[in-house]
Amino acid sequence: MESDSATVDVSYDLGGSKETLTLSLRKAGRTALFFDDWRLQTPPMSHLTVATPVLDAVRVNGVAVPTADGAVDLPAFPALYTVGLAEESDFVSADDVPARVFFAGADGEYGDTATLQASASDTFQSAVEVQVRAHVDECAASSELEPTGCPFGGSGLWYIDDAESVSWSIDAYPMVSVQTPEEYGYYGTPEDAAAWYEVTSTPGEATVTGTHEDFSGDRERFEEEQTLVVGSTAAIVDGEVVFEPDVDDGGW
Repeated sequence: MESDSATVDVSYDLGGSKETLTLSLRKAGRTALFFDDWRLQTPPMSHLTVATPVLDAVRVNGVAVPTADGAVDLPAFPALYTVGLAEESDFVSADDVPARVFFAGADGEYGDTATLQASASDTFQSAVEVQVRAHVDECAASSELEPTGCPFGGSGLWYIDDAESVSWSIDAYPMVSVQTPEEYGYYGTPEDAAAWYEVTSTPGEATVTGTHEDFSGDRERFEEEQTLVVGSTAAIVDGEVVFEPDVDDGGW
């Protein structure tokens, strides 16, 4: 202890975890002329870090907090916190997760890194499937051999030159599953953590017919089967599922 400052070692228990901390005190005058008054110096603020893949907001101890790039980092006092969905949703479910925050500078960890793991509901899955079918139907209405941004064209069609009277028919629609970034195994920028991914679980089938110029210069009819594999992302915007097809689907 110096003349105007002192330190004191304290210990505390937070959610079953015992921590120690050295706090600083500074002299703040006297009481009754003889007794020193000491004032506790504010310890550095800690942080609560919450990983929130695919969620644009969460609720921390009942308060809605926006996220950025699939996470939120909040200054926080030592306490037990509960992290959950910002609001009830027909499309997403998640169990609340507890998280502890200790004093910054305490021995050991400064706090828990909570992950609010959301999952897509059957309603979300159904909404995506409806939009996938609509996308495939729109592509099938094309008279092009390789429609831009569509999940067919290219495979097995290399020999077709100068195609005319092209017609597509859908024999079976692809089945997709909605996955979180963790389930999908995303790589790249943090923005990738904010998207739901649609992965083809069962490929679909399509048939394309038309005429083309053969090697002798004559026109002949062709018919080819194509496998449909859809890659896409989705987001929940204003309470609705918005499906974004992968523009590079063609040729798979």
